[in-house]
Amino acid sequence: MSDEGAFSLDQLMELAGLACAQTVARTYPASSHKRVLVIIGPGNQPGSKDIYKRLLKQCQNLHIPSLKSPDEFTKHYSTSSDVILDTIFGFSFHPPVRSPFDAVLRTIASPPEGKSARLPIVSIDIPSGWSVEDGRQKLHDEKGGDVPTFEPEVLLSLTCPKVGVKDFKGRHFLGGRFVPEKLSSNMADTTEETYDPHYEPVIQLTEKVNISTNEENEDVIFKMRAKLFRFVPDANEWKERGTGDLRLLQDKETKLVRVVMRRDKTLKVCANHLVSTEMKLQPNVGSDRSWVYKVHADYAEGEPTAETLAIRFANSENANNFKEEFEKAQVSNEDIRKNKASGGSSSADATTGIEKALESTTLDQSTKEANTDTEKHDTSEQDGAKISAAVDESSKDDAPKGKVAPEEGLEQKVVNAVDDAKNEKAEEKEVAADKEEVKVEAVKEDKPSGDAQPI
Repeated sequence: MSDEGAFSLDQLMELAGLACAQTVARTYPASSHKRVLVIIGPGNQPGSKDIYKRLLKQCQNLHIPSLKSPDEFTKHYSTSSDVILDTIFGFSFHPPVRSPFDAVLRTIASPPEGKSARLPIVSIDIPSGWSVEDGRQKLHDEKGGDVPTFEPEVLLSLTCPKVGVKDFKGRHFLGGRFVPEKLSSNMADTTEETYDPHYEPVIQLTEKVNISTNEENEDVIFKMRAKLFRFVPDANEWKERGTGDLRLLQDKETKLVRVVMRRDKTLKVCANHLVSTEMKLQPNVGSDRSWVYKVHADYAEGEPTAETLAIRFANSENANNFKEEFEKAQVSNEDIRKNKASGGSSSADATTGIEKALESTTLDQSTKEANTDTEKHDTSEQDGAKISAAVDESSKDDAPKGKVAPEEGLEQKVVNAVDDAKNEKAEEKEVAADKEEVKVEAVKEDKPSGDAQPI
């Protein structure tokens, strides 16, 4: 393998063999299929013949029989086999079928003698005789005679599925997923995007679990498979966010439309934002099947974030269909906002850009808390200054003055203001109380009319 993966050929062979053994054991357990007939082809990988020789010696040491002639193979197939492991040809195969493999294919494509159905077959990477690009094809031997093909019951794809098996209908497993994430992503970019094989789960869930997606009250008005990217300004590059079905969902009550996209298999949300007229679909440079647009607030990660997104479809037709439905949703959402706005300012405020409202919730909350702390700090300084001024004023004037009844609640307001400003130790409470009395008395003397000034 390349230096990027850093796997040796021996390691790859061992991992591939382990995946094959696991697949056969899970689909055809030893309790019902004890005898596995492994059919090995010529092999074109460098070093594969040396590996085969060592494997053959290991089988001999474990008393596992090996078949050396077509006749011996045919007899063993009919009388001593329960399941076939097909590793004859790989994805580099091209017709015609050479001898003795033409006889082998004719044997396993037909029922054993005395039986009505052929043995079940587990193929590796691609069924023997199939084209890696075109799938099942007509075969012939070196003399021009027809050679039958077959469709196995089980297929194991190593590393990634091949294009030729996109129409395969049996149980399909994926093995050898030990490649680095970056290499896997590069390989995904080179495969046909419309290829979406089904993988049967190894573990079947017997208990039904009801899961709420918060999409139960919405109708799907558009659905198309796509790949989503987001632009990262710090790195100045596009990064893949996920591949899956991109949908336009319309709320059954409000009729507002939003974009929702979930990743394949994990179903994790990778796009979630309302459609608005501020979003302008721009064609991606050099591509007629992708659109780029800016989102004021996307909620895929929970917290609203401003994003620049790119959506790539399988072809230009799908891309244009999305653009048409997206623009319809923009008009629909804008009409709903205008209709609600005409009913009153409160309705308009509640419906003008839900993204902005949700985004500002966190910001407003933190701003209010910061402002509250600032106001408290300013009030403390002002109250301290008032107390000092009241003490100085009372010390200048020694003549007693008559008490004037304050406005109801004034004394309590002054005490509360001083308490909020006070940040002294417990042993200084008595001194603070004296200052409060001085302040109350000073306010009474300065405002004989009874109209208290705000603190």
